[in-house]
Amino acid sequence: LARLREVWERMTAAGWGAHLLLDMGEIRRMEYYTGLVFDIYADGLGAEVGGGGRYDHLIGRFGREVPSTGFAFDLDLLLQLRAVQNGRTAAAGRKGKRR
Repeated sequence: LARLREVWERMTAAGWGAHLLLDMGEIRRMEYYTGLVFDIYADGLGAEVGGGGRYDHLIGRFGREVPSTGFAFDLDLLLQLRAVQNGRTAAAGRKGKRR
């Protein structure tokens, strides 16, 4: 959670915080997740712009067990969000979820 907090603080410092929502109540049906799972939503896009979670046993499938947490952002949607904020384009959220 410390790394996630650091990323969130950097996003806020960069001016994104007022436009993002971190949802830590997400439930995913992917078998490799072993704990906390979250999605990040941007106000005005109608789509999640990022997400991640805990997957303690995934790397172990390829060798040594290593407890892990990861996340990713959809950079195309973040750029679209910035364009919407600057009034250059209308928001066009994606249909369905990425996964």
